Amino acid sequence: ASGEVSGMFQRDEIDEILGELGPIMKKILPKHPPTNENLYEFFINRVKQNLHVVLCFSPVGEKFRTRSLKFPGLFSGCTMDWFMRWPKEALVEVSNHFLSTYAMDTPDDVKLSIIESMAVIQDGVAETCVEYFNRFRRQTHVTPKSYLSYLAEFKGFYSVKYAEIKMLASRMETGLAKLLEASQSVAELSEELVVKEKDLEVASKEADVVLQEVTVSATAAEKVKASVQKV
Repeated sequence: ASGEVSGMFQRDEIDEILGELGPIMKKILPKHPPTNENLYEFFINRVKQNLHVVLCFSPVGEKFRTRSLKFPGLFSGCTMDWFMRWPKEALVEVSNHFLSTYAMDTPDDVKLSIIESMAVIQDGVAETCVEYFNRFRRQTHVTPKSYLSYLAEFKGFYSVKYAEIKMLASRMETGLAKLLEASQSVAELSEELVVKEKDLEVASKEADVVLQEVTVSATAAEKVKASVQKV
């Protein structure tokens, strides 16, 4: 909180800084002798006046409380701006910024509904945090960072699930193709079987005719044989 970080500069770096500040201090503070102590004090005061550091802390978790206890100058020596939750319109704009260009296998109207639902969910959680505090007097927060994390998590989850569903769909398409191929093969074999059955029926009739002829010839041969034996 004093504005000085001990051990930040080496001795030769400090000498170089003080040497450059000598003419400047003579012009601004002509009554101050240019000793090392006065030059260094002049340097620290200029740093305090011209160096502005913006620190952003989230109230979520224990880190905020721990830092406030370890570094009280963050509160006693700083100007604090407390940012309230984003309005629903801003949540929709942020969601639209991150999801409008994100590839999703959905119609445009469905994608727009998803973008708006992300904001509705975040705003609903924020309302629940207020109700939780009013009921139990315990503070909990949803911050812009948590909303950005929520959007990033949704995109990652969507990519994983989309890849899984696409893989399952590919397997199903392969299975359906195999079933269609098998159905076509069965149909072709059925047609061949019909033709084969007709050929078999014709062959069977021909075989019956031949069998009858053979039977008649055998009977005639037996008669001839019997006549020969009598002679």
